[in-house]
Formats: sequence, C-alpha cells, structure tokens
Amino acid sequence: MALTAFQTRVFPNNKQKSAFLSWAGFRRKAFNWALERCNAIKAEAENRKFPLKALGEIDKAFNAGKYPVNFEKKTRSLPLIGTGLHEWAREIPASIGQAAIKRDLKESWKRFFAGLSRPPKFQGRNRKKTFYLSNGDLKHEHISRADLQLRLPKGHGFVRLGDLPKNFEQSKLEGSTFSCCGDDRWYVSFTLDVPDDDYYVDHGKRKPVVGVDIGITRYAALSNGEIFLAPEKMKTLNKRIEALQRQISKNDRRRVLAVVYKCDRCRGKGINGRSDSKKFCQECRDKLKGLSAKMRKLLASKRRTSDKLNRIRENMTHQLSTYLTKNFEQICIEDLQVKRMTESGAGDVEQPGKDVKRKALRNRLMLNVAPYKLRTQMDYKTDKSGGFLVPVPPHFTSQECSECGYVDEANRKSGLFHCLQCGHTENADVNAAKNIQERGCGLSLSEQGS
Repeated sequence: MALTAFQTRVFPNNKQKSAFLSWAGFRRKAFNWALERCNAIKAEAENRKFPLKALGEIDKAFNAGKYPVNFEKKTRSLPLIGTGLHEWAREIPASIGQAAIKRDLKESWKRFFAGLSRPPKFQGRNRKKTFYLSNGDLKHEHISRADLQLRLPKGHGFVRLGDLPKNFEQSKLEGSTFSCCGDDRWYVSFTLDVPDDDYYVDHGKRKPVVGVDIGITRYAALSNGEIFLAPEKMKTLNKRIEALQRQISKNDRRRVLAVVYKCDRCRGKGINGRSDSKKFCQECRDKLKGLSAKMRKLLASKRRTSDKLNRIRENMTHQLSTYLTKNFEQICIEDLQVKRMTESGAGDVEQPGKDVKRKALRNRLMLNVAPYKLRTQMDYKTDKSGGFLVPVPPHFTSQECSECGYVDEANRKSGLFHCLQCGHTENADVNAAKNIQERGCGLSLSEQGS
C-alpha cells in the first residue's frame, strides 16, 4: 500500500458554505486557544522550551469545554470533567479541533525545534480557510463514486463532488482536508492508502536521461533543445495584482491620514501611513481596526486574481513534471536553494544592500515560476513511474561551455551563450541544461561505483 492524495472540487450550497466557514473558524479558534496555553507553559518552563507531550493534555482541556460545567464524560483513561467554555462546539465534528491541536500545532512546533521555521503564531481571520476531517467523521462509505456525492457529518446533507480517482473503491480513506480558495471555491483533498498495483505506473520505453534548466525568461529548457514557456496570462495577472496592491496601499494611507488629521493628539506626530502605527493613540487605533467597504472589495479582487494565478502555476508545473516523468527515466535538475536565493538584499542601516530593486524583481520572478513546487512534484512522480531524480550542484552551469568546459561570466550574454575559448554558440538555457545533464550522469556513475 502507498499513501497518496487526490484533490477535487466540491459544490456546497449556501447553508453548507456557512457550515464550512464556521468549521474553519472553529479550527482557527482551537489552534489559537491551544497556542496560548503552549506559550504559557513555555514561559513557566525552566529552559523556555515547550514539551510536545503537553499537547495531549491541552487537547483534553479543550474537549472538556464542549460539555456543561461538572458534566462527567467517560473516556478510555480518566473521566472528562466539563468546563462549559464552548458548549456550542458539540455541533461541530470533533476531529477538526483535534487535528488543529495534535496535528497542525504539533507540526509547527516540530519545525520550529528543527530550525526550519519561526515559532507558531496566532492565526487571523484573513488566513486561508481550511479544516480537516478524520476517517471517523467522514468515512469511506459516506462517499459515492456512482453519484459523485459526499455525505457531510452532523446532518448537513450531501454535497456534489467534481471527480474521484478510478481506484477509490480499492483505497483506504485516511482523512479529508477541505479548503477555500480566493474566489469562494471549495476543494477537498482525500488522503488515500492505495494498493501498490494502482499507485505505481509503467510508462513503457523511455529515453534514458535529460537535463532540465529552470529559468525566469524561459520557464524550462531541456538538454535535447526543447523549451517550455510560461503562459502569457501569468504576466497579465501579475500586473493586475501589482495594480491592486497599489490601490490597496493608496486607499489605506488615505484612510489613515483622514483619521489622524481629525485627532488632536496624532496630528503633529508626522504620521504618513500605516507604517507609523506605533505612533497612533488608542482612539485612532480603534477607529482604524476594521476594513472599509472599498478595502474589502479590493482585497477580494486581489484574492481572486491570486487564486487564478496559483491555478495556472499549478497546472504549468504539473504539465512539465508529467511530461518529463513519462518520457525520461533519469531527470537531472539543479539543486536550487530557493529560500536562500530569494532572501532580501536590503541589508541593514550599517551595511545597506546594493542594487536592491533589481534583486527584489529577480526574486519575485524566481518565485513566480515555483521551482520548489516543480521539484516536489517530480519527486513523487519519478517514484511512481520508477524513474530517478538527480539534483546537481547549480554552480556555474550557465557560465560553463557544454562543448569545451571553459567557464567565464562573459560567455553568457542575455539569452545567447557564446564561448570565448572555442566559439561554441547556443541558446544559453539549453547550454545550461546540457551541463546539468552531464553533471547528473557523473553523479549517477560515482554512486554506482561506490
């Protein structure tokens, strides 16, 4: 058996949408409630470190709030004594709060202790709306492949599905994650344990090896000369998002200045916008808490545009990764450290950065093609198809000549590569892809020899 996921669209009615939103809000409440207690335990600990085993007791305390005060509920271990903090939560599937505390929050602490992220922080209302249902609340028999329907827990009726995988009947449902995108579309992702015969695929005879260079001007170039371009629609959507962000900033600044101008205490403080929020008096801070109707419309428009861009990017990476795994056995790519590459170049007051605007633009363009997303997709697709993914060091792949091996920064001028030593001329991205392929084959041979 192999663990995989399948995402499809769900089409809830208005009442079901309201239930989904309340369930997502409850998940956020459970996460924040537990995080508040985690921080309190961490502050009292001698080494200022939060013990992960305490999440079990925090989850029990949260569940106790669903029952009336002094109500005794029998459990496998000690009885649960109700506190009555949120009795209304009994109308919500229990696995939502449990997953928020014992899965999401626990994973956040683990990543922090491993040095992979910052400590968990409280989640606001504008966060992506999502919740998780275990196979206890949403069982396999609640999903019908014949009717493409899903029966929701707590008596919320049936909701129509977009599609289901062919091997759904033979698979074991481990859990389901519901999420809302920017344009009010709801999706569900089923975590399935499928048989090996259905998981692994055989694409037949394929070409032995290929090198792939991910770029900004051209999305991807292969060592055999093929070039993949990003959809032109992405440029239009990026410009639309930038224009909306300017409108949002302008509208917010105008609102801040209008409130500050009428306040006698804040008028002379030199406030120029939201960035000076530390100078606000309490009265101005209260007035600027909410969002205006125009701001809500602008933010909704930005979310819809960003969601459309994300769907195009997702489709673009899936098409390329599927094409590569179907046609090549060994795929060589650059081992890019995307996080380090796209760090801010602004520096600090003592050592300010150089050419910051150009670096910031390059960072945005690099993140726009989602190299890490492509890498993760090819990881599991090569595993399913029996292929190999070989990450190679990216140093000087764009400056090295694929014919003679001469390395010089002046070899590459714009999109054309011209070797100053042997005179070899070629598309710069294709030349880099050939170097990546050669390095990948060298790494494969060294591994076989060892």
